[in-house]
Amino acid sequence: MPTATARSPRRIAIVMNLGYALKRHQEIFAGACRYARQRGWQVDSMPFSQQINTAGRQQVVYDGIIARVDRRLATFATASGVPLVNVWYSSPVRNVPLVYVDPRRSAGLAVEHLQGRGFRRFAFAGFTRTRSSIDMDRSFREALGNFSVGYERFTTDLNFTSSPAMFSRFERALRDWLTGLRRPVGLLVADDGLARHIVNAAVVRGIPIPGELAVVASANDEPYCLSSEPTLTSIDDCCDRVGYRAAKLLDDMMTGKAAAPADLVLPPKGLIPRDSTDVFASDDPLVTRALRFMADNCHRPINIASVVKKLNASDRTLERKFRLVRGCRPIDELVRMRITRAKRLLVDSGLSIQEVAVQCGFSGGSQFSVAFRRLEKITPGEFRAANGSGS
Repeated sequence: MPTATARSPRRIAIVMNLGYALKRHQEIFAGACRYARQRGWQVDSMPFSQQINTAGRQQVVYDGIIARVDRRLATFATASGVPLVNVWYSSPVRNVPLVYVDPRRSAGLAVEHLQGRGFRRFAFAGFTRTRSSIDMDRSFREALGNFSVGYERFTTDLNFTSSPAMFSRFERALRDWLTGLRRPVGLLVADDGLARHIVNAAVVRGIPIPGELAVVASANDEPYCLSSEPTLTSIDDCCDRVGYRAAKLLDDMMTGKAAAPADLVLPPKGLIPRDSTDVFASDDPLVTRALRFMADNCHRPINIASVVKKLNASDRTLERKFRLVRGCRPIDELVRMRITRAKRLLVDSGLSIQEVAVQCGFSGGSQFSVAFRRLEKITPGEFRAANGSGS
């Protein structure tokens, strides 16, 4: 294969089919192009791996490739000696460095959010034979640990909307699953599009959302999430970072800084709460009211005395019911809610640690840091450093 001259700008190929209107694909492509512009690279984009060695491109020199890597492309890159970075988590190829968002961290966000709304029964909906869905399901179950009193699962073919017959089979299977699903239940769905269909089916069958079925979707594809009724809570992967970091990793490979790089695992940006989880589930009305009041006011300097006064209940009664229903003290729930809010602010804002503390109801940075480290096992500063934008 011809080699590029030292003076010519680097030329890379991005192999992704952007004809699929998926947010994650569009964002990965945009992130990679953003890095390429900063480096002055030439970018050649194509939807299929077969195109990279067609007659019109056989004399084209590529210094590197970013792609949803299939076996054909991996074979071509190995034979031609071109550095290759994979951005397809469910790719059948395993010996190419992969940049992806950690499904364990995503599942952890869902668990934290649904537990905070009082759910103790959980379910997962995803796709068969799809690595990203399978790993999210496993991670969700592991993150629940012994907290869950029930766990159920629904899976369907990834291409369930590809024909009328397949969609009809999907609808029948989903109807039967929803009918037998024990509620109230917190549901994590591997994809916003699938979540939208599940919400539609539940509404048709009179299942209250979020009262009996609280739904957390994945990818935060806003046309799906915001047009749904109710709107969908979703985990934002911010896949622009995946594309950007893939291009940076490719840069390191092309310059010899990373001859045999390992996979690069990024944290999700965060969970975006919307109507599909705007509820607190509990068998005890007093606990439900307490959770709602704490959630609405955890950014203020309230304490448990404030909660007791608002509910017109005794602190002893409230603590007894929390231990019975939630397995913890009311103050533990209040602190957990504040730390959850703080984690979003640490990642998404430029506020100082002290400012984050005040906006989360803590009396100051010292109290905040002690509480944060007790729950998260790291300091607020270390959490912010580990969960930055990555670009």
